[in-house]
Amino acid sequence: MDQKKEVDAFLGMDIDIEPTNTTATTKINKNARTITTGRQSKTTTKASRKRPRPTSTNAAATATAARKRPKKPKPPPNPPASLVSLLQTDTVVRSYFVSLQDNLDYDVDKWKHEATKWKRLATTATNNTNTTTTNSSS
Repeated sequence: MDQKKEVDAFLGMDIDIEPTNTTATTKINKNARTITTGRQSKTTTKASRKRPRPTSTNAAATATAARKRPKKPKPPPNPPASLVSLLQTDTVVRSYFVSLQDNLDYDVDKWKHEATKWKRLATTATNNTNTTTTNSSS
């Protein structure tokens, strides 16, 4: 094998350099992984079980998306003419849709009040914990 000698200026030593393989290949088997790079060949008998890390842009986008409110959907299209005429002519269908809207409004208000109640309880509990901690350390 043809080896070259190179003097390392920092260490002041002669270093044997093997010619690099220009056709570096990577073989992945089920039981073993062989990685051939330009200088060294490394073989491990266990397949890597680590999950791949997300790239920084994907992680940042995911974190940002988790903090933001969901985007408002596009407004619904105009109702079809057949639906408009049905609602105008059939009072039972109209009352059904009015009832659906009333129930939706009620549910939205109910869950808004429920959310504010739990938020208030959480802040009260946090304030009580902080007050208790302050009193015990005095």
